[in-house]
Amino acid sequence: MIALPNFHHRLRILRPLALCFALLTLLSAPSFAGEVVLNGDGELVKAISGTYGEVFEGSDTPSGTPVLALEITSPDGSVDRILVPGTDDLDGDLEGNSSLLFDDDSGNLFLVWESRRNIIHPVLKIAGFDGTSWSEPLVIQSNIFAAKGSPRLAVTRDSYSADLEGQLIDFNRTVLHLVWWEERAEGMRALYAPIFLNEGQYGSEPPTVFALNDLLASAVGGDAPRSLLEQTVIRNGRDHRSIILGFTDAVSGVMTGVEITVLPGEMGFLADDVRAHIIEIGWTSSHQMGVLSDLVRAHIIEIGRHLNPRNLSFVADEVRAHIIEIGRRGQIMALPSLASNVRQELIGVGASIFSDERTRLYDAFEPHDIVEVGGSENGAPVHLLDMKIISRHAIPDLTSEPNRILISDSGENMLLAWEEDGILYYRETVEGGWSEVLSLSLDTMSAESAYALLQQRTDAR
Repeated sequence: MIALPNFHHRLRILRPLALCFALLTLLSAPSFAGEVVLNGDGELVKAISGTYGEVFEGSDTPSGTPVLALEITSPDGSVDRILVPGTDDLDGDLEGNSSLLFDDDSGNLFLVWESRRNIIHPVLKIAGFDGTSWSEPLVIQSNIFAAKGSPRLAVTRDSYSADLEGQLIDFNRTVLHLVWWEERAEGMRALYAPIFLNEGQYGSEPPTVFALNDLLASAVGGDAPRSLLEQTVIRNGRDHRSIILGFTDAVSGVMTGVEITVLPGEMGFLADDVRAHIIEIGWTSSHQMGVLSDLVRAHIIEIGRHLNPRNLSFVADEVRAHIIEIGRRGQIMALPSLASNVRQELIGVGASIFSDERTRLYDAFEPHDIVEVGGSENGAPVHLLDMKIISRHAIPDLTSEPNRILISDSGENMLLAWEEDGILYYRETVEGGWSEVLSLSLDTMSAESAYALLQQRTDAR
C-alpha cells in the first residue's frame, strides 16, 4: 500500500447530527453518484464525484477539476472526505460510475470506478484503501471505445498448501470479482474479470476479462429492455470460494444466473506436477499405459495429500481410468500432448469434484466451463475457475422498467422490482415462469428495508 502524502487532501466536516440523518443526507445528495457501505469501524462510506470546488474547499487545484473522493461519516456525525489519488489530474478526466466493497477479513475498502479520458475513452480502475493509504490503481484492460456501466464487486478468500521442492508452503489468496456491462458494436455485453491478490498485492499481469454472454448457446429471443441490460448483479455464493452473477443477454433476451467458483489452489499445482511427472517418466506407447496409470495415480495421492482424501482418491481413480482408456484405444501421442491431455482430464474431474464443498460425488458432471487465469510467477501455477450456468429465465411482461434485480445465493431464483407512487412492485421467478405482480407499501418502511426483505425472500425460497 502507498501512504497518502499531504497533498491528498482530507476535509473534515464536524456536524452535530445523528448518524441516521447523515445517512439520509448521503442518500439524497443529488450531485454525487455512489453507494453507501459500512466499514469495520461502523462508519458509513460513500464514493462521491464532482468538481474539486464542490467536494473540497481551499486548495490550489482548479475548482472545476473533476475528482473522485470517499466521504466517511462517523457514528458521531462527523464527516471526512478523502481524495482518491490520481483523480485530480488536470487532463480533464471525468471520474464517476463507481462501486464500493468493504472486506472485513482484510479491513480494506475496495473502490472501482470509471475514468473517461477526453470524454470518449472510458476505462475501469480499481484501488484498495486500508484506512490510511491507497494501493496503486489497477486499470482493467478492455475496449476503451466502449461505453461501460454498473461496475460491481465481490470478494472471496481462501488458503491452500503445496509442496515446492519438498517444502510445504502455505498460500493466502484474495480474489476480487468484478462485473460490468459494455456496449460494443456487436451489442451489450456482460463482462467479468477476476483479480488475484497475493498478500494484498496485484499480480504483474493485467486481469483477464471474460464475456459472460459467451457461456450461452447461440439463441434468438425477444428484445430486452435497456434497463435490464444495464444492470449486472454480483454476490457471494453458498460456498466460500464461489460468487453468483446475474445478467441479461441482449441476443437471447434471457436473464441468466452464473456461478463462478475459484477451485482449490492445490489443483493448479497438482495439474502442473502431474504433467511434469509424465514427461519425466517419458512413456508414450500404448502397452505402457497400464503401468503409467498406476504411477500417475500414486503420484496424485502423494502430492495431493493435503486435499480431501475421498475427493482426491476419486480424482486419482478417474485419471488412472482415463490413461488406461488411452492405451486400450491404442492412441499414439507425442509426450507433451499425452502429458497435456492427462493434465486437462485431471482439471476437468477435479473441477467437478472440488467446485462445491458440499462434495457432490456422483451428480457432479453437469456442464462446466473450466478456465485457467494468469501465468506462472515464481513457479506458481495458474488459477482455475469453474464457470457454470445455474438458471435461465425469459423476461416477463412488464408494465414498468425494473430498477433492481435480485438474485439468490444459489443463483436459481431471481426477482425484478420497481417503485411507483410509494409502492414497491415486484415479480419473482416461480416454477414454469414468473409470479404475478406483487407489491409492498412503502408507507411503513423505507425502500431499502423493503429491498432487504425481498432479498431475504429470494434467498429463502
